[in-house]
Amino acid sequence: MCAIFGRFRDASVCASRVKRLRRTRSTGCRATRMETRCQWIAYTTDETGQPNVYVQPFLRAGGKHRISPNGGRNPRWRADGRELFYLDATGTMTAVPIDLTASSPAGLAKTLFPAGAVSIHNMYAVSRDGQRFLVNKPQNAATATPLTVIVNWTSTLQK
Repeated sequence: MCAIFGRFRDASVCASRVKRLRRTRSTGCRATRMETRCQWIAYTTDETGQPNVYVQPFLRAGGKHRISPNGGRNPRWRADGRELFYLDATGTMTAVPIDLTASSPAGLAKTLFPAGAVSIHNMYAVSRDGQRFLVNKPQNAATATPLTVIVNWTSTLQK
């Protein structure tokens, strides 16, 4: 089943739409994101044999549109809904301009930077303007800086 994650402007409206989506969709889609006005949904599905990113109108007429030409996963919308970010099959962050009023909404994909291997959960976050990224990457244990926790540190203070 599809699950909707992310932030919504009108949570009550989107919540009712999410319930309807869960009742009507039973495909193997994952990493689903709602466009901020709850009009379009971006998701990853492997129905073609490899994960790809698609967008489609949310609970209204209109077909799905493939966004990632050579595989992709984990879509994220820019806050204004005019750009979609995803990780391509090689782990490269990719941006695609989106025109939600066009019959074919996706523009040409643009490679941004190599994100490399990212952790499974909360892979990355995009700033509202789409100019900054926070990427959650696993750290090599050999180069990790140890964390020291001092318990009861107030007892060491001079009185």
